[in-house]
Amino acid sequence: MSSKGEEYSLEDGGLRSGIFSHFLVRGLKGEADRDKDRIITVNELFNFVYQNVRSYTGNVQTPTLTGRFDQLMPVAVIR
Repeated sequence: MSSKGEEYSLEDGGLRSGIFSHFLVRGLKGEADRDKDRIITVNELFNFVYQNVRSYTGNVQTPTLTGRFDQLMPVAVIR
C-alpha cells in the first residue's frame, strides 16, 4: 500500500505522478537491486520504496507491506 490508512498518498507535480508510484517504478527499473544480482525481490523493492518515500515526504507518508509471502520472491528482472 502507498500509505497507512490514516495518511494521505501524496503527489508531486514535478514527478508527474504520485510519490509512491514514482519510487515503485524506479525500483522496478533496477534501483532497488541492492545486491546487484539483477533480480529485484519483493523485500528489496519494499525497502527501496519505503526509504525513498519516507525521505521524500519528510516521514509524512509510510508505505506498508502486508500478507504472507516469501521475502525473496522475485518481482522484476533487469535485462
